[in-house]
Amino acid sequence: MKYILLFLCILSLSCKYNVANPVGALKDYTEGSGIIYYVSSDADENKIVDALKKNKHSLGKYKIVVSASSSSSTEILTNIKKAISNNTSFNPVEVDISKLEITEIPEGVFKGLGNLSSIMLSDKVQKIGKEAFSGCSSLNNIRFSKGLTNIGNGAFSNCVSLTFASLDSEEKLTISSNAFSGCSSLVNLVLPKSITKVEGDAFKNCSQLKNVEYLGTTNVSGTNVFSSPNPTNLYLPNVTNGSKTSFTNFLGNSWSSSNIHTNKHIPN
Repeated sequence: MKYILLFLCILSLSCKYNVANPVGALKDYTEGSGIIYYVSSDADENKIVDALKKNKHSLGKYKIVVSASSSSSTEILTNIKKAISNNTSFNPVEVDISKLEITEIPEGVFKGLGNLSSIMLSDKVQKIGKEAFSGCSSLNNIRFSKGLTNIGNGAFSNCVSLTFASLDSEEKLTISSNAFSGCSSLVNLVLPKSITKVEGDAFKNCSQLKNVEYLGTTNVSGTNVFSSPNPTNLYLPNVTNGSKTSFTNFLGNSWSSSNIHTNKHIPN
């Protein structure tokens, strides 16, 4: 009888803690609990991988959330890339670095990460380096920084899953050459009123780009910003109908007056 009771006790504990689960004994987290497991700004690759597994178990998705830190070091970004690139079965992966104090996303830091689907940037980020996210083929959600001043050459080039981009910067913003070139699924683009310069070929080969929304009230010049086929519709939610003709060459594109929509946002 005592052996039967012992067996039942072991069986009960095994079910309760799911000891065979590939992410380890569930003594500190529960499947489907919705609890988010954070990593610190000095976390190494192993700790990031561990958090990815825990969040998959808890949230039902692979997610990295970096806790708040006063450090401006970008080493955590390198470690995040290692964790994601060395575990391609973790797919897709969401990354939230919105609580960090870093001011720059280094050149090429996430380049070619095919399983990165979402990135949330801190409002402290002022510059996104050259090819920082180039070739991130699954990237379909970007939370841009309100403090952004420069998007580097090819920063988001060939992000073929990106369908919508809303640049929310409140600072004077420059978009460099080829910044979004080859984003072949991009349909809707929202530009802030603070934009001052968009270099040539910034949106080259964005073959599905149909709608551009500009939140400013004064025209912005440009040369060869888009490539054929050019976007069709220009939305100017803060411009009155009487000023429509001032935007027929917005960013160097030839916009038909009938396709310039004042006092309107891009339709949902």
